[in-house]
Amino acid sequence: MDTSSLSPEILRNVCEHMDNAERFSMALTSRGFLEPALDSLWQDLYSFIPFISCLPADLWNIRDNPGPFEGDTTQVLHPRRMATPKDMDRYLSFYAPRIRSLRPHLLDNEMTLSIEAFEAIRLATGGKDGVLSPLLTNFYWPSPDAARYSLGEEFTKLLSPYMSLFLGSMVTTLYLPAPQDTPLHAGSLDQALRQYPRLRTLVLQGTGSGFDREFIESCITSFPWEDLEHVSVPFVTNPIIRHLARLPRLRKLVIQDSAEDSPVTIVTLPVGASDAFFPALKSFKISGSLPALQALLHCIPPTNAITHIHCMPTEDHLSISERQDIIKTITTRCNPSTLTRLILFQDGPDYESIDNPLDVDLSQEIDISPIFRFRELRELKLWFEDPVRLTPAEFATIPKAFPNIKTLDFGSFMALNFIPPRINHTHLISLLQGCPYLISLKLLFDASEISGRSCPARLSHWSTWRSIIRRSIHRPKSYPL
Repeated sequence: MDTSSLSPEILRNVCEHMDNAERFSMALTSRGFLEPALDSLWQDLYSFIPFISCLPADLWNIRDNPGPFEGDTTQVLHPRRMATPKDMDRYLSFYAPRIRSLRPHLLDNEMTLSIEAFEAIRLATGGKDGVLSPLLTNFYWPSPDAARYSLGEEFTKLLSPYMSLFLGSMVTTLYLPAPQDTPLHAGSLDQALRQYPRLRTLVLQGTGSGFDREFIESCITSFPWEDLEHVSVPFVTNPIIRHLARLPRLRKLVIQDSAEDSPVTIVTLPVGASDAFFPALKSFKISGSLPALQALLHCIPPTNAITHIHCMPTEDHLSISERQDIIKTITTRCNPSTLTRLILFQDGPDYESIDNPLDVDLSQEIDISPIFRFRELRELKLWFEDPVRLTPAEFATIPKAFPNIKTLDFGSFMALNFIPPRINHTHLISLLQGCPYLISLKLLFDASEISGRSCPARLSHWSTWRSIIRRSIHRPKSYPL
């Protein structure tokens, strides 16, 4: 097949839209397709198996390690003989330079290397940093604790130092699992952070309450991070938030404090010069207790240019006044001229399986009118334990308040037939007529008066929409299905 008329850029773009099976087929079709197909196949790896498959089969003895559950086994490779540079040559010269992202998951029922095997590879390659993926940019550090039950304590304690074999000079993104009583893991992470002071993305992951909080605080506060654009941390302290607030290029900040026994930290920034805080911040995603969220939102400077705000209170129950307070804080701290996406999502219990009506006080309702000042909104999501019951007046205001809105989501965890809506299908049709860019809508409305007459002609373009009303149609029990 003649591929000379196709530029490398076109071939790479075609490969990016294929799955791996199609890329394999493309690589076997023509010599001209081989290189771009292999580049796509090796660009993002999710395990050590592709690397293992490039090494001689006679290099290994395979042993089955039993997993934590009956029937689960992990195949672990141990050296049968000494590994040599010749064993590594094919992989290093032909495949290693293609890897850009590596996220090796240490899962049960998957083949992996033993600590002995990693040491044999280190000796055969000379142990140079990044020798196994010299052009790697994104690295998702495997959590040693994830393999504790299937691969044992020794593997958990000794794995991390060998990850430097994959970390070359081009790394810009690191996803790091916080250490939990594994000193070599902590030391390896610390060495990696010192090696890459000009990172652009740093994600520090911690689950539960057993991770080293002092280590995570040190990761943030011990380096200037002048090029850092995206940071994610499992909690914040005053030293952390004050350091982050002064980063010159920080565009995205994620704080996900979801541990139930995590101490509530009310962070503050120094009084004065607040306009200098978070000078480049565009996206702010935070989860945690309501007091912690309120404090974090007050760290946003009045002159901010944030476009995306995502708040997730972790309380199982929020009163109407508490919900109103968080809406007020968001609307007073964010900039109406820049905010395009607002998500307020209560991370509460799931009430979908409840069969009997709950005690719901309908005398108090959430007032969403403070949000109407954000005319640039493209996406608005308000999720609580029970749904936001929009009034006809509020509903009629939406097309004027949000002329470019694309997504409206007033969802709930509660079984929705317990809460009578205040709008019907006529209000819904008016909304759709007034919001020409709307592609996704979730809300509760009364469908009992739908007569079966055809929709207005102006709604005929619905058939091309990706999503219209995806759930939450209220139908009284007396209304026939």
